Amino acid sequence: MSNLELELNSEFVSNFEEMVSQMGKKQKISMIKKLEIRDKMIEFANNHHHSANGEPLRFDNDSFPHIRELYEEGALHQHITLMAGTQIGKTDWLIVYILAATYCGLNVFYVLPKDDMRDTYVTEKVLMRIKLSPFYQEVLKDSASKSKDLINFGKGTIKFVGANSSANFASFSADIVVVDETDEIAIPKHIGLSIGRMTQSIHKFVRYVSNPTGINGFIAKEYEKTNKKVRMFPCDKCGQLSELDWYESMVKLLKDSDGNTVGHVLRDREWTSLSISDINIKCPCKNDKGENICDGNLCRFSEEADWVATAKSTKIGYKMPTFVSPNVSMRELYDKYLDGLESPSAMESFYTTCLAAPYSSSGNKVSEDVLERCTEYDPEFSFILKEDQAYADEYIDKPCVMGVDTADDHWDITISHQERKGDPNLHRLVFVGKMSPRDGLYFLHELVDRYNVICTVIDHGPQTLQARAFQNEAKCTVWRCVFNSKAGSSAQYKHADGTIIINRREMLDKSYAVLKTGRLIIP
Repeated sequence: MSNLELELNSEFVSNFEEMVSQMGKKQKISMIKKLEIRDKMIEFANNHHHSANGEPLRFDNDSFPHIRELYEEGALHQHITLMAGTQIGKTDWLIVYILAATYCGLNVFYVLPKDDMRDTYVTEKVLMRIKLSPFYQEVLKDSASKSKDLINFGKGTIKFVGANSSANFASFSADIVVVDETDEIAIPKHIGLSIGRMTQSIHKFVRYVSNPTGINGFIAKEYEKTNKKVRMFPCDKCGQLSELDWYESMVKLLKDSDGNTVGHVLRDREWTSLSISDINIKCPCKNDKGENICDGNLCRFSEEADWVATAKSTKIGYKMPTFVSPNVSMRELYDKYLDGLESPSAMESFYTTCLAAPYSSSGNKVSEDVLERCTEYDPEFSFILKEDQAYADEYIDKPCVMGVDTADDHWDITISHQERKGDPNLHRLVFVGKMSPRDGLYFLHELVDRYNVICTVIDHGPQTLQARAFQNEAKCTVWRCVFNSKAGSSAQYKHADGTIIINRREMLDKSYAVLKTGRLIIP
């Protein structure tokens, strides 16, 4: 099989012909149209289409081998859901598909989240691809329409709409519906309106494409209804095909005795930030006890890599993370993962755009059950509750520590003391509240005096000047906290400038572990 040309798998042809022989008349008509579109897609991809950089499409092991199945077989499927990351070639596949379909006489209803996104997409992606191809230009030359919302290409028409208005879903009869970036659509019921545009068609081909959001997002739910295809890679040692799972093959999470995540290490123990080679993807093969039994590496560039269905369904679904593409190094993805450890929003972006996986931070959410573990009734120890703070109703003579989390509009403050001598891991909360930066620093100094605070950790930013001022004036030791995604699991103290450097995500995990195990007593 040529690396640069697409063809149809012989085994697939045999199964496909058997399936067609059992169809009724309308189904056969529709299937003939699918075959016509499939042949035209291959012709366009091999001979006429150019990507955004002006280069012809390539499907060898250095470019987009992972997406060739969608060109060779995709047009023959009634319904495809693509839950995808970025940089995997989905834009060119969709454009080749809709151009081939309209060239063959079908009408396409193409839905994007908003009108302005539609305008940008048609101008910068669809019309630009057409401009790069002499053949496409020749086809478009005599078209009645080539605007941002309606393009006649060959015998059919593509109507592009934004999903922000229900008025956009009227007066167009479609054979194919493509809903792009489904999870950015603010009104999900509009996706249903788009499907209604195919009522009169015998074809009714559907394509859902999006980066996922949460587990309850549209694309994740639709993917669950499909045969759930995943990309499998062979191991260079045991030969077994395995899915590249980030936490099974790239990163090992470190847990404490209670099962809480407290850090991570790369599964490729030989790689360092000074390594010239890329990070190896370790084989996840395990024995019955869940122990890794193979030290081999998964081969992303192997011709034996294949799409494997993990469920049974007539609907076809692909989970296509960024790392299925040879154009992206695992080192790049690991750097993005490290950024995510510092910022929850960056971690969400890593999941949705790189792992093509729904993101949920629910695992470390502080639930009522978690807080309940920390509560302890003490008749001699009561709290006064106010709108913006709660605090102990008595003088605290024990040494206390204070934490200050700063933001532009408010600061969050907690104060606790060591509950039992000789047990540094058990603390009792004596103050929790908010203050406005407009109040100045006098409130913090008052808390230091009131609760006998001997040590404070305060955010270095965004209120850097005030944090420095408090550090210089306070009657206790003050450390300014700096977050660094590349920091280790242990805090790094810089005595020269009074800063402490921590890995935000790993410190949040440790803080959650303190709550989960009840090592912070709250009233």
